[in-house]
Parts: sequence; C-alpha cells; structure tokens
Amino acid sequence: MPSRSPAYPKKLFYKIQEVANIIGVEPYVLRYWETRFPTLSPEKDGSDQRRYRQKDIELLLRIRELLHVEKYTIAGAIEKLKDEVRGGRRKARATADAGGDLFDGLPGEADSATPAFEEDSGLNESQRKSLRKVHDELGLLKRELEEWRDELG
Repeated sequence: MPSRSPAYPKKLFYKIQEVANIIGVEPYVLRYWETRFPTLSPEKDGSDQRRYRQKDIELLLRIRELLHVEKYTIAGAIEKLKDEVRGGRRKARATADAGGDLFDGLPGEADSATPAFEEDSGLNESQRKSLRKVHDELGLLKRELEEWRDELG
C-alpha cells in the first residue's frame, strides 16, 4: 500500500536539509541517491548548492517508498521507476488520442516521470539539460494554470 506524502510548504526551490527533513533521510542519502538514480538531478545555484524542485521531492518520496516500504533493491527500484515512466507515457498518449484535457500531457506537480527526450533521443547532454529546464517550467505553469482554473470554477 502506498504511503501518504508528508505535508510540507509548497515553494519553487528547497535546500538539501529541507528536502532531507521532508523525505525523512539524511542529506548524504539524498546525495547518494543522486548518483544511483539517473532521473534525479537537482540543479545547482551559483554557489554550487543543490536546488530541489517539487518534482524532485515527489521522485524522492517515491524512491524512499520503493526502498524503505516496498523493500526494493536500488537496482530493482530503478527498473520499477522505468516501468512506471513507460506506463505513464502510454497512458498520456491514450488520453491525448481520446481528446483529453487541455493540461494532459504537460508535466505536473507530481510528475516524476522522465520526459521522452531523456531516452535515446539523439540529443547531446546540453540539449537534454535545456529541454529538461523547459519541461520543469511547463510543469510549474501547468500547476499555476490549474489553480487559476479551479479558483474560477
């Protein structure tokens, strides 16, 4: 059974200690997970401090759940996340083909999925990094638009 996400303040960026407190692990564990999970890559600011976003926290919560609750090995958790990404992509395509919502297919707050351009796309790392930033910004815009839509009723 999936565990419930802890309540925490929503903001654009989080420091490593804040994220460690939210996830319930030490900062060194987060740094270690970054070396093992390719989809986990928080950006760094000018002073080389990690800046985690909402999508990073959602991914970290899922990683913690896989490792600590469902008792996957790291290799098993990596494969499980890949399977979830593939399944999510198929679902998004099916929704779009069925004439889905305006926001379907855009990254969202809870999206920890790897965008299609991350896998064997022929792009170099610089191009993937640029697209990743655009992808993340679209997710933030999507969340803001959804909040406005909900407020307007």
